[in-house]
Amino acid sequence: MKPEGDYTVDAMLSNMAVSFLESDFEGTLIGGRMAPLVNVGLKSAFYPVHGLEELKVAANEDLISTEGESKLYNPKESKDAYKCETHSEKIEIAEYDRLAAHAAFNIDAAKRIPDLVRRMRRRHEIIVATLFGTTGNYNAANYDTPDTLWDAEGADPVQDIEAAQDALNLACGQNADTIVFPLAVWRKFKNLAAVRNAIKGDNGGAINEADVAKFFNIPNVLVPKAIYDTTKKGQTKVLARTWGTKDVILAYCGPKGLDKDSASSAKTFCWLPEGIGAGALGMLVGLRTDNSRGGVLGVKEGKVDWSYAVAPTGVDEAGKLVSAFKLTGVIS
Repeated sequence: MKPEGDYTVDAMLSNMAVSFLESDFEGTLIGGRMAPLVNVGLKSAFYPVHGLEELKVAANEDLISTEGESKLYNPKESKDAYKCETHSEKIEIAEYDRLAAHAAFNIDAAKRIPDLVRRMRRRHEIIVATLFGTTGNYNAANYDTPDTLWDAEGADPVQDIEAAQDALNLACGQNADTIVFPLAVWRKFKNLAAVRNAIKGDNGGAINEADVAKFFNIPNVLVPKAIYDTTKKGQTKVLARTWGTKDVILAYCGPKGLDKDSASSAKTFCWLPEGIGAGALGMLVGLRTDNSRGGVLGVKEGKVDWSYAVAPTGVDEAGKLVSAFKLTGVIS
């Protein structure tokens, strides 16, 4: 994935870019949690998937088959290969930096990298949100609509979430470690009397993410705030919430630091060709020089490349998600 043309990889800037890639940018972006980033050695390859039975065995070492024989955990190979695509953002260099020493460019570029990486992560966020937000990507037993909408009289959001937890556990043997509340849902959910009473007792006060995590025993309670422009270039901007406004998602995402073989709902496979030596997790910063100014060699521009593929990895035989559960349309 060496940058195109006469770009030369800058190790310092590449490693700096990766450090921003792994940050959460004030909690607005959750794609890296829902589809954890893992390094892979091939740009395209088949990968381990953790199907319904395999995940059950992984979560229950003493699980015995109906024939009385112990089952072994044996991840299967995906039917389709992941295919990493390279996404790029350009760095435009100020005129004074083009003619200055290389170090001066690094200082200027370093100021630009956080914004460029944030822009790339927003694109990644949309891909991950689309994967989890599309009902057709789920096993038929892994999505449901509450009988009573949460902002209607008689609703029982606590029971709905606990039922979703049970369904996910029965589908894959794992317990949900992450729940995603779109901002519009969270604002209503945290103020519902039924929720406050269940979590804090009669006439309970305000609740926060930590209260919900403790009550449901779900470590990661996420309220994403990312937005994106739904229109094409040149049109009047129409902004929308990246994670929607009405669907709650429960998932088993796995612990931090997992690898490509670990169980999780989805992964982001990040490819970096062997021998590059900079920019782990598929991210590289390249510089292009320019000596058109009277023989003075300066840097004309830079480019950030990130090569990755997002794929579901906790799936059934048909490739449908079983280690995630979607509560659809919970509010009006």
